Amino acid sequence: MNDHLEKRKFPRKETSISAKIGEEKCHIINLSYGGVMVLTTYSGKIGQDVSIHFEYNNNVFIKKSVIREVHSSTAIQVPGLRTGKKYLYQIHLAFHDPIREEDFQLMES
Repeated sequence: MNDHLEKRKFPRKETSISAKIGEEKCHIINLSYGGVMVLTTYSGKIGQDVSIHFEYNNNVFIKKSVIREVHSSTAIQVPGLRTGKKYLYQIHLAFHDPIREEDFQLMES
């Protein structure tokens, strides 16, 4: 049994979405009603409030969030992205207010 998954309040969906934390470009690799995991060059600090902005299926999401985890790693390049941007951090953001279920379902279409 994976205890980490059991503790999650909302299930996560793997995805690939370009986004911004403030003015810093990042890349969402998974998403749930309650938050996202992003790849970024922005290190941030645990407990720091940030806003993440992303678009998907012509829907704009701007979510005020708090940084819950920061993991540094060797540079990660996202397959399929032409930018060649290499990310140095994986950051878990928890939304202050979860995405409404009807909005999340739009993202699955």
